[in-house]
Amino acid sequence: MKFDKESFYQYWRKSWLISFLIFLVSFFIFVYFTYYVLNIFYPLAFCLSAFIANLNVVYFQNFRQWHSFGLILNRYAIKHLLLGFGFPLLFILPLLLFFIPFGVELQKVDMEKVLSSGLFLLLSATFEELLFRGVLFQKLIERKGEIVSIFSSSLVFALLHSFNPSYSLLAFINIFLAGVLLAVMFVRTYMLWLSLGFHFGWNFWQAFLLSSPVSGLNFEIGLFNTKITMFNEILFGGSFGIEGGICSTVILGIAIWVVAKNFVPVPEVYSRVLKERFSP
Repeated sequence: MKFDKESFYQYWRKSWLISFLIFLVSFFIFVYFTYYVLNIFYPLAFCLSAFIANLNVVYFQNFRQWHSFGLILNRYAIKHLLLGFGFPLLFILPLLLFFIPFGVELQKVDMEKVLSSGLFLLLSATFEELLFRGVLFQKLIERKGEIVSIFSSSLVFALLHSFNPSYSLLAFINIFLAGVLLAVMFVRTYMLWLSLGFHFGWNFWQAFLLSSPVSGLNFEIGLFNTKITMFNEILFGGSFGIEGGICSTVILGIAIWVVAKNFVPVPEVYSRVLKERFSP
């Protein structure tokens, strides 16, 4: 049987399985090197490893430019990042106002702890965006389309959070919806800045303004003690945080609708993506 070099090249270039294997091998090699050998702060180690794994997929398989990362620096980047970071306040601030009649207490905060927790949340959000909405997600869109890709990535996103403390069925539903929202943010902009900003802002503001646990993790950096974990668990999530309550189900549903209706792909990025996607 004659070896068809061109067919093999096309398979290598377009196969999602090859993308996944390149990513997986690269990620674990660099996690071992950065975390276990160099002893780098683990969220940073994971973030750097995910970044390099994305880069390796681009280099060894797609031969594309930086815009396939979704992290291209252009006139929309800072705007989307700040917009995403501030967007959760539209939902967090009304929740804070709701709790005021029940006795909200202003607390003294340790700014060093706020900054260190903020850095942890930023690196964690960046790592998760590179992992779930990075090159593998974009490659899956090419192969299976947006609906399948959004559903699949969001399902895995929700399932991997099942290792967090106080996880529940409602938490699973909300984390799945959060994954849908973040994926829609990418699909509607074809950059990661909006989803990265929202992911970080959503986690930071609920911890800082509401004193709420974040996916079961308590950072204790709250400016206001809302005593949120003492309220109805079905509504406000209990010890998992607001992501485990019906309030987040409503918030995330509204946010998905707002993003889907009000954002369009960045032309200068999307035109390159389409050119590469349909090039021979």
